Amino acid sequence: MGIVSTDEPYQKLFNQGMILAFAYETATGAKVASDLVEEREGRYFHTETGEELKQIVAKMSKSLKNVVNPDDVVTQYGADSLRLYEMFMGPLEATKPWAENGVKGVFGFLGRVSRFFGNSESYFEGEEDQEVLKTLHKTIQKVGADVENLSFNTAISQMMI
Repeated sequence: MGIVSTDEPYQKLFNQGMILAFAYETATGAKVASDLVEEREGRYFHTETGEELKQIVAKMSKSLKNVVNPDDVVTQYGADSLRLYEMFMGPLEATKPWAENGVKGVFGFLGRVSRFFGNSESYFEGEEDQEVLKTLHKTIQKVGADVENLSFNTAISQMMI
């Protein structure tokens, strides 16, 4: 374009989606901070008024007290679990709600991967394992293509199969 005197620092800018969190609102649409919410039998109630609340997905905010501190997640599940879960949540450009159960699931998956490779000497020894190796190679090919397309969620999902 000739507007700036230097080459562009990148070929393509990609803005990722926003990570959301659960929030609560009254029948009139007023938002309620999460520390004022009590869950009973899968329903949500205002602790001060007893009014039943609707669970919604909204932008994380300090006023709603629905912010997830990444330091706490890293302390409990590890940085790899946090990073992998953020990539697994959905398409990179989509907005997506945070769910701690998802982090727990990814943490468990990483544990299984670690145990598998810790015992890898006992795998792929017989002829029957050739089918497993074929599946492995197909998975590597699919994951590689998904990563090139920035489809991290489907790449991770493929590895979890």
